[in-house]
Amino acid sequence: MRGVLARRATRLRHPALLMLCMLLAAGASAQQYDSQGNLLGGQRFRRDKPDADRAPERDVPPPPLAALGALIPVPASSYDGPTPQLAREQFQVGADEVVRYVLVMRLPDGSREVSWEGIRCGPAEWKVYQRARGNGPWTRDFTSAWQRVNDAGPAGVRYRLAMDFFCGSGGRPVASVAEIVERLEDEGAGSVVKRRRDY
Repeated sequence: MRGVLARRATRLRHPALLMLCMLLAAGASAQQYDSQGNLLGGQRFRRDKPDADRAPERDVPPPPLAALGALIPVPASSYDGPTPQLAREQFQVGADEVVRYVLVMRLPDGSREVSWEGIRCGPAEWKVYQRARGNGPWTRDFTSAWQRVNDAGPAGVRYRLAMDFFCGSGGRPVASVAEIVERLEDEGAGSVVKRRRDY
């Protein structure tokens, strides 16, 4: 009996230690994983900042739909749907550290859905700014909010873009649009694997 009371007294004398253990457990359970069980938040995505410390997000209009130009196909990581394509001439690496791009999805009926989107490498997030169907017009998506990249379902397209094409080391975007285009047009699978090892 004395042993049980002693253990209870010991626990009561260390409430701070108990609270610390609970916080650590909660933090571990809140970590983000992709569908293969890989932890999101490696060197590419580690430089997350509070919103107050980020450069103000800019309101950048989309390019005219009639001027999208050539499209580059992007294999998605785990999306069994229409092949996503990117407008080759319409990438922007902003001073607000948002990589903006035009995503085109060809539907089975031959029509297309187009979206003007952005990816933030530090917090590993993506967002849709405006949408269009067919030849337009663009419509602002007022319901869209920043959300974590994930390699499951349609959002897997953004995971692939962030991991292999848009984001460099330290949670920063790549240095230039030219580097994005070079990565996308490089068909050697070995170079993609090497980039993942380097960061």
